[in-house]
Amino acid sequence: MVVATDITRMNVTRHKPLGSSYLKKVEVHAGTRLPEPNGEVRPAEVALSLKRFLKIEDHRLKMAHLLGAHGCQTAGARSFVIDFVVKHAFLNAAPDLGARNEGYQTRNGCALIAIGGYGRAELAPFSDIDLLFLYSGQHGNKMKPVLEQVLRLLWDSGLTIGHSFRTVGECVTAARNDPHLRTALAQTRLLAGSKALYNSLVEAGEKDRRKHTAVCKVWRRGLSPGTEYQRKRRRSARLSNRALDSLCQIRLQDVR
Repeated sequence: MVVATDITRMNVTRHKPLGSSYLKKVEVHAGTRLPEPNGEVRPAEVALSLKRFLKIEDHRLKMAHLLGAHGCQTAGARSFVIDFVVKHAFLNAAPDLGARNEGYQTRNGCALIAIGGYGRAELAPFSDIDLLFLYSGQHGNKMKPVLEQVLRLLWDSGLTIGHSFRTVGECVTAARNDPHLRTALAQTRLLAGSKALYNSLVEAGEKDRRKHTAVCKVWRRGLSPGTEYQRKRRRSARLSNRALDSLCQIRLQDVR
């Protein structure tokens, strides 16, 4: 059975009327409506199950909102529900990439990642669901059919999906030129697939962010990195000369 992430649990249980009882109801419903993939169910039947699951959960969430659940809590609950749908679609499209087969995940280098508002587990009703399909470079051709099948299942279930298909290097390069993507990649969650590949994205993004921040501090003063280095050298030389002059004056006073 698909399991929800800790951050979605935290966002939902923060306030009433949505709480642990709500989470339990959604999990039980997902367990009955979205069984473990076995490769024998046709994609059309999977999409229909997802659509029915969403219809009931959307109604449950709407009633909770009418009973007093505020916006942040509703957004967290929506993310909680969508997690089940996205993970179930992924596991049906690629059953060998399931959570129980870590070796297969590592060899094939594939990860499904939530980004942006969905990555924060703050998904407003009717918002686009932004997904990053991350893969290692040598397995791109093999993973594309999996991505296409996941998208078909999600589209057929009635969801609006924003998606990208990139390697770690492509993510870092694209984020340098796109501030919106850079912000979205700062708010991510691993939904399914290789945890090692996801961690490599986080580390590469953090490394590039630190480098970018250092360069920005230099350019913010209107100086290039080379000019900044030269300015610091001149300043250091001036301070050294002043310190040497002061020391000489002290020594001369001692002599006198």
